[in-house]
Amino acid sequence: MLASGPVALAFDGVAHEGRDARFTVQSAGDDRELGLFHVPLTALYELTEQEPAFREAYPALFDRPWVNIRHFLEAL
Repeated sequence: MLASGPVALAFDGVAHEGRDARFTVQSAGDDRELGLFHVPLTALYELTEQEPAFREAYPALFDRPWVNIRHFLEAL
């Protein structure tokens, strides 16, 4: 668990001259903005290409909108 409790990432746009996706980190309890999180678009494209393998290996990630990411990370 993060020090701020459960959080949600909300897509907020593209940053750094189109190189990164920018997400706002929000407290899941009260939608307080906790900061920004940037992910290189190339990493997102690579994940998109690997989606079928992730769906097969981790079906729970795709069954419902909210999944505890800790379970996913512990399985890696």
